[in-house]
Amino acid sequence: MGYWYHRRALTLGTSTGTIAINSSDWDIDATGAMTGIGAITSDGAFDTSSTLQAGSSNVALTLSTGFIDADAITLFAGGNGVGIATSATGLETESDGLSLLQGCSDTQILKWVESTDTWDCAGDADTGGATAWSAIGDAAGDGAIAFSTTAQTMDWTATTQNALTITDNALTTGRLLGLTHTTSVIADGGSMFRVSSTGIDTSTTTGVLLDLSSTASTAGTQFLQTYSGLTTGIGQSIVTNALTTGKALSIASSSLTSGNLVDLAVTGTAGLTNQKGLNISLSGANATGAQTTYGAYFANTHTGTSTNVALYTTASGGSNNYGLVVGAGRVGIATTGPDAPLDVLDAAAAQLRLTSADGSAYGELYADSSGELRISSSGADVRLLEENFWVCAGGSCAPSAPAENGNIIVETSIILNNNFRLKQTGATTVDMLDSGANVILTFDEV
Repeated sequence: MGYWYHRRALTLGTSTGTIAINSSDWDIDATGAMTGIGAITSDGAFDTSSTLQAGSSNVALTLSTGFIDADAITLFAGGNGVGIATSATGLETESDGLSLLQGCSDTQILKWVESTDTWDCAGDADTGGATAWSAIGDAAGDGAIAFSTTAQTMDWTATTQNALTITDNALTTGRLLGLTHTTSVIADGGSMFRVSSTGIDTSTTTGVLLDLSSTASTAGTQFLQTYSGLTTGIGQSIVTNALTTGKALSIASSSLTSGNLVDLAVTGTAGLTNQKGLNISLSGANATGAQTTYGAYFANTHTGTSTNVALYTTASGGSNNYGLVVGAGRVGIATTGPDAPLDVLDAAAAQLRLTSADGSAYGELYADSSGELRISSSGADVRLLEENFWVCAGGSCAPSAPAENGNIIVETSIILNNNFRLKQTGATTVDMLDSGANVILTFDEV
């Protein structure tokens, strides 16, 4: 078979018509380009060993260059019981649509497997996308997590594990956790940090709502609260409206030596009247008439040879210094039911001692078992300094007060140790009687 060879262009058909060449194989081996072609229609595949290009600058046909319509790619909508679980790209086609691997089960994710160079469906229990973070590494730079109007919740269902642990082994002057609020005033009901629970076991004492503990430092401040801008508000408030027999605040130590379990200090010099270092107030109607409540209760029951002091007060530095002021109510010492403004109960010793020199110079007042008042002094004398001494029934005698002081006024008689007595017997007479009540001497007004 011979060949027809023509060096010029060959034109077939007209500008409006077409020409069909019946051939099962086209083979154009000459270099160059086919130009002026409106469209190429093929009933089969169009194969090329190079890259399809378009435009005057031979741009590759891709989605990013815009020469392939994105609508030409169909995405698979997904379905149950379909798909594969591994591929080199992590992609698959289903129903002529493109999709991620559809063969994964619930909660599985795609993981790269280096040994097979494939993306496989796998569980997410220990790495990327895990239900529990194993670690969060150091970020490349300072960052922030910003929330505006949506509430974010971390929900842990663990029972014995720690839901969140923040650990630092190198911290010196920084903060392991810092909470800062600077934009606006927090309104009533708002809070920067809130710890709440409705599930702590009330039948035991093992549940802890907030646990702050430290075992690393022997000095310094373990828990610090600073309110630099607070003036008339409340620095810390504990409200327990459901508390019955428990404790709103419990502070305990079994190792305290010379320190203070609670230390309250006010060092400012601008304090006005009614400045209080500690203010305790109880109010409300008691449920029963027999109920006893305590505004403050102090007890020191240390055993051994030490000296126990339940309450120590001191006041100094002012023009008037009062160590203790009882504004209202009775004071009972060794009695829980005082019957007078000051009621001192002691059946074995003097109820009141007035001391000039500790242990050596003092006077005592005490009531004996018969209810009689006794006066004693370490100096063996009881002296009235220029005062009158009245012995009268009901505290009042007929005579008027003497013009001078240093008198003894007796309503009935003066009895001596041998039972002799001086007794008023008339309006103007005084008799001396012997021990048998016989008049041995009469004094009469002149």
